[in-house]
Amino acid sequence: MQSYSTSTNTSGDQCIADNTVSTCSNLNVGQGTLVTSLSSAGGTSAHSTPTNLRYRNSTSYVESDSALDREFSEDAEHIQKPFTHETAAKLNRLRNQEHSLIYRLPPELLAEILLLAVDWRLWSVEQLRPLASVSTSWRDTILSCTRFWSVMDALASEKARRTAMKRNPEGPVDLWCKGRPSASALESFINDVKTIKQTRLRSVVCDYREEMSEFMKWLQDQNSAFIDVLITNDCTSSVPVHLELSSEGPALRHIDIRAVILPWQSPRLTNLRTIHLAYLRFSAPQVNHLYTILSSSPELERLSLVSVGAADGESPGSLPATARLIELPVLKTLVFEVAGTIAQEVIPLIRASECHTVIADGGVVLEPREPIMKLIAKPITLSDTLMLRMEDRNGTFIHIFSGPSLSDSRVYWVRDRPGVNVKIAIPSARVLSMFWNWLDSTLLSYGGTIPITSLDVEWTEQDFPFPFSLLEHCPVLTRLRFSDDFGTILHPLIQFLGANGTPNLEYFRFFAKTIPNLEDCVSDTKEMLERRYPPSTDEVDADEAKALPVFRLPQALVNALQQRGVSTSLNFGKQINGPTMFGRLLGL
Repeated sequence: MQSYSTSTNTSGDQCIADNTVSTCSNLNVGQGTLVTSLSSAGGTSAHSTPTNLRYRNSTSYVESDSALDREFSEDAEHIQKPFTHETAAKLNRLRNQEHSLIYRLPPELLAEILLLAVDWRLWSVEQLRPLASVSTSWRDTILSCTRFWSVMDALASEKARRTAMKRNPEGPVDLWCKGRPSASALESFINDVKTIKQTRLRSVVCDYREEMSEFMKWLQDQNSAFIDVLITNDCTSSVPVHLELSSEGPALRHIDIRAVILPWQSPRLTNLRTIHLAYLRFSAPQVNHLYTILSSSPELERLSLVSVGAADGESPGSLPATARLIELPVLKTLVFEVAGTIAQEVIPLIRASECHTVIADGGVVLEPREPIMKLIAKPITLSDTLMLRMEDRNGTFIHIFSGPSLSDSRVYWVRDRPGVNVKIAIPSARVLSMFWNWLDSTLLSYGGTIPITSLDVEWTEQDFPFPFSLLEHCPVLTRLRFSDDFGTILHPLIQFLGANGTPNLEYFRFFAKTIPNLEDCVSDTKEMLERRYPPSTDEVDADEAKALPVFRLPQALVNALQQRGVSTSLNFGKQINGPTMFGRLLGL
């Protein structure tokens, strides 16, 4: 049997092993070395020991037998496993908490951030799972914060609702009865919500159908704590649906009511943040009711009225004799798709300097008043496209459109795109001149320049002059398209461009059936092209040709320019040509 020499410790004592195998005091997993501590009558020592050796009752190390070797290896592996996985995970978390800024946030602030990451339009337990899987800290935050578990959804499973009630035993509850739950699912949902204290019910989101009549009946007596009411009547019958608001309770915050009637004089319809009323054919709010609601809601952010008006035989009401201006300093979206008294009497009273989306549609034609100019100026300054169309249907009006869009989502989840879509009555050229002066001065109050890059104009009234001063507010304009059947504004427009108007112009199109002053247009167009785009001394390559602007002019003007001859870098047939009928239909 091979023997090994003994080693001495730092104190000079000889390492002596007895019949007791010494215990492991330090396990270095990274290096795979086992450091043992020996005890004996003569002293102690630490020694790096090969794993295939064991101690005998002698002063020499000897080779171990295979059975003891396997036993020792299994013990070492057993010790390593929990250290490698569990301890390393703890160390990683400690390292993250030490170096990652998000782990230094107070728990309340982390919860607010995670709440913003949840898409509340599609809330479900499964939607929370990806967030909770990021880290133990996030998981603990989500499980412990009751605000993540406020939704009771009729479309969710009973197990999911039980989980939500367990995680949120005392906090506010939001009732969701959307879509088309089955009869059994609806019954189970109603049984669950009946177990919740009335004071905890914060909001209701419901797509009402006839089979939900029991749920709606239950709501009549359980809404005293509601602050958000979002109900759509999907029932095809002509029977109106009422929700009687309890007079006791907090003021509502959000209402999104579609074909559902509320008590419009309720004291709870104050201090609203968002209002969306749609498809009210019966018992719609009268003008005086709407005035009271708006006047008592200075924090209103979104106002939308769609197809709301008095039915036959119902009075629309009138404004109070002492009606004052309606100050809405934080209003962002204003939608009036209602005709008649509401639009003509209520809109002019609204003062909303921060409004970025204004839509008055559904046959609404507004009177050209200065307050209207102040309402539409801000949305124009936030738009990159603008369309002006002079129309003559039941009176002359100008249609101003800059591409606003409204979200189809529930009212307090919406993200509306800024813009304006209104029609302004223009009874005479004098009124039109006043309108442009008002708009011009209002745009100047917002800085004088607007980021419009594309302007589309359809001008069908030859007696009404076009306000070229509007183009001066658009220094970054690149696309300019005009349609004027009579051609009366072509000449002044060419003169404007000749004075270096719209210096960044890349595309210009003008359609006209006739040109009353063709000779003047030819002379000024030739001068404008030669001055703005003189001939190049070098040969123009393909890339440079693509960068040159395109002029689509009336064919009669193009023919006359070719006969006259124009000294320009623009090429007839490529950059200068007449608009085709197909191009006109596409707006090209």
